[in-house]
Amino acid sequence: MKTRDRILECALLLFNQKGEPNVSTLEIANELGISPGNLYYHFHGKEPLIFGLFERFQAELAPLLSPPEDVQLDVEDYWLFLHLIVERLAHYRFLFQDLSNLTSRLPKLERGMRHWLNSLKRALAELLAQLQLDGQLQSDTQSLGQLVEQITLTLLFS
Repeated sequence: MKTRDRILECALLLFNQKGEPNVSTLEIANELGISPGNLYYHFHGKEPLIFGLFERFQAELAPLLSPPEDVQLDVEDYWLFLHLIVERLAHYRFLFQDLSNLTSRLPKLERGMRHWLNSLKRALAELLAQLQLDGQLQSDTQSLGQLVEQITLTLLFS
């Protein structure tokens, strides 16, 4: 595994265990057994580390949030979809532990998170609309919108 990837994995582990504000780049370097200069060569501080982890998070979820249009899904597939999202959220839980604090400190992350949330809501709306078309769900448009919001909140706080 490349040093950059090892740094990201270690930072993710420590951020999840201790909370991102409680972890320094020096602690990450010490945990990996590398010099702070080596870490700095790959990431010029903690912010780029957070952005690197957020980019990985987005990349891992991208296939789920934009499935092929011609795919027919069974009801069980929708449960798997939600399960896989919850797994990824749990794997990157430091991003959501204190989301308002993190995004207020990092406006670029706030924009990225807003974009990701919109993608999640769009995917949920499309999936629910498909369930409605298939006769698996009976609802009006307003209720579907509220259901998307409720599912989103449930996922974020699970």
